[in-house]
Amino acid sequence: MFTRYGAVNQVLGNLIDNSRYWLNDVRIHNRKIRIEVDSQKRTLCFADSGPNIDDTIRPYLFEPGYSLRVPQSGLGLYICKYYMRAMKGDIYETNENNRQTDMPGAQFTLDFSRVPDVVSELEEHD
Repeated sequence: MFTRYGAVNQVLGNLIDNSRYWLNDVRIHNRKIRIEVDSQKRTLCFADSGPNIDDTIRPYLFEPGYSLRVPQSGLGLYICKYYMRAMKGDIYETNENNRQTDMPGAQFTLDFSRVPDVVSELEEHD
């Protein structure tokens, strides 16, 4: 796939930062972050073993200013969505049928299916 390395790095960095925050709870003994790649669908599923997404925040996940973290910023997932859409991709909460069943925490799918896979396609969209 041809896109900006920095944008993909920012998206993954934000997801890792969020997972690390929520996995910091001393009650969580088995702390894991797992990334599964589906090369056929051109998707990446990012999952952790922390708490799942609270239902009170779920409708606002990708909107700026919404967060249950302390201190609150609420920009991470908004920035992830911005970068993914800028490269013609998408990010969304992984649906129930595609979740990694042994990972109880937050799960996000990064969809790269519409991201150009050759340089000429990238140039056509600019």
